[in-house]
Amino acid sequence: MRRAAGLRQSAPGPAPPWPLRQRAAQPSLAGVTPQEKSALRFVARHLAMGLGAGALFGLAILASDLAGLRSLAFSSETPWLVVALLFFGLFITFGSVSLAANLMLLARGEQEGSTRDDDRVD
Repeated sequence: MRRAAGLRQSAPGPAPPWPLRQRAAQPSLAGVTPQEKSALRFVARHLAMGLGAGALFGLAILASDLAGLRSLAFSSETPWLVVALLFFGLFITFGSVSLAANLMLLARGEQEGSTRDDDRVD
């Protein structure tokens, strides 16, 4: 190994007073209980449905040029940014509404004795 000119190699000193950062372990589902897996599946499924609904609504807005949004967006200097912000807002809104509504309906299903295993969180 070559040393750069003018640089001295320092002797190893005392350990630093702060703990050195260790690499974070990759998340795994090895220690997750079946109830937690069921809850994660429930959240992921209903969040994905909300995101899909938001994407469909955004495409419908752009396809129909509702309130002139498509023509306004594509006449701007950065149309990709306008469309990205539109879809970001729709994803946040529709995803969270879908998830929240299904979480609230989950309690109603438990009261009525729902038989669907897909929507049951143990």
